[in-house]
This record gives sequence, structure tokens and C-alpha cells, in this order.
Amino acid sequence: MGTSHTYITRTQTDLYLVSYLTGLSPAVTDDPQARAALYENFWQDFAKGIKAGLERRGVKAGEVVAPAARKVKVGDLEVQEQEFVVGSMHGTYRVVTSGGYGYAVASASFTGPAGDEHKSFLKSLSLRAPQR
Repeated sequence: MGTSHTYITRTQTDLYLVSYLTGLSPAVTDDPQARAALYENFWQDFAKGIKAGLERRGVKAGEVVAPAARKVKVGDLEVQEQEFVVGSMHGTYRVVTSGGYGYAVASASFTGPAGDEHKSFLKSLSLRAPQR
């Protein structure tokens, strides 16, 4: 399917993630229906991973609560943005695919709603659609 490259850092109170996928089929990344399924699968895996990670650290996470995802523009591309709450962790992720690649950024706060530094981090995702 492809290769994922993921980088995570955390502080006492925050978590930041950047990930990119290579080797995806452009037929999947560029087709709206296939892309929607890919985004849903990504969200389900991401939510399970966050919950499992917290529980491994002894935090009773409970269920992942998330409103409906929304579409936002990043550069020339439409991005799916998802807010979520797991226990006391509040976060947001953005994911986009195009031209056989996938990109994601996420940030979360362990101490309540995320602050301005999280919004700045999410806005650091800057992409341009490939010239055709």
C-alpha cells in the first residue's frame, strides 16, 4: 500500500505528530470516493492508536469523542480536519492526499483544550497541488 514516515514529539503537556506516506496509488489519493475511504481508515487507526497509547501509559482513556470532520483549504488542496477528545486529551489532526502521497499533522494537549501554539503547528502544514 505505501510507506509511512511518522515523527512524534511530546512535552509534559502536549503531543505533536507529523507523518507522510509515499508509494500510494494516485488512483486512490486523487479519487474523491477512494480518498474519503482512506481518510476514514486513517481516522479510525489514528483514534485507536491514541487510545491504546494512553492506556499503555496507565491513563484510562475512555472513548474517543469527535464531531464530524470538516474540510479546510491548505494551499491549493482540500484537507480533512478532525478535532477529538480522549479523556482529558484535546486535539486536532489534518490529513490530505494527492498525487500518490499522504500528509498528516496532529497536535494534542493533555491538560484541556489546545492553545494558540497548537493552532500555529497545524497551520504549518503548507502544500501546493502539483502542476499538471
